Amino acid sequence: MTRGSAAKKVARAAAAGRTSKVRGEIPVGFYLSVFLIAVIGIGLIGYSRYQRQHPVVVAAIQPTVGTTWSTAIGFDVCGKQLPNLPAQPVATNLGLYTQGNGVITVAPKTSAQAGNAATLGAFVKGYKGLSIGTKGFTYPGKGSYSTGYSCGGKSATYAVYSWPTLLSNTPVLISNPTAHKLANDELIMVSVLPSGTKVQKPASEVALINSAVNNTTTTTSPAGIGTTVPSLATTTTVAKSSTGSTSTTAAGNSASSTSTTTAG
Repeated sequence: MTRGSAAKKVARAAAAGRTSKVRGEIPVGFYLSVFLIAVIGIGLIGYSRYQRQHPVVVAAIQPTVGTTWSTAIGFDVCGKQLPNLPAQPVATNLGLYTQGNGVITVAPKTSAQAGNAATLGAFVKGYKGLSIGTKGFTYPGKGSYSTGYSCGGKSATYAVYSWPTLLSNTPVLISNPTAHKLANDELIMVSVLPSGTKVQKPASEVALINSAVNNTTTTTSPAGIGTTVPSLATTTTVAKSSTGSTSTTAAGNSASSTSTTTAG
């Protein structure tokens, strides 16, 4: 046997040995990959099923279609409040309007009027001849007012203020009236006043309180029975007896409307 033949035989034997060894190895990486893919797939299917059975409920931004809010608004020029804005036509399709009592009714009729779209700017846009901006305002039939307006020889400053609730005592400056989102039971004063003059709440605060008192809220008792509860109402009952004792019962909260009944 020649040296070349022997070398070839040895090479063939070595190659055969390597082939047998490779065939005998277990492809751990392959099976592990298949296992992981299966686990991930099952997990995704389970999560998808859970999502279908437990959908995430996103709370709607108020006010929604069907909601009715009330916001008082007034206009003060040199310490004298202008008359309430005249009522808009009854047939209007606006979601924000006034009935001539100094109160803006916020009652969205479409999604485009609801939520964050219920702004002071949206109300102004629907009221012919009225404008309330960052530099001044125009009142229908009364003219335009801005910073620099003369109040008895004193230069006045234009500003728009808000009392967020009926119980608020300190007004908050509204920097951008157009984008200001209206709130239920809010009071707004559009003013041109000399420096140092204290801004007053709009006179339509009374109409707003009456609106809040007349408004009712339906709640559900544990038994599922709907109960109508008046808002902001206080009831006082006075009964006479031989001892002259008096009993008082109050319901509601501090923005008061009081009725008194006397029994003889």
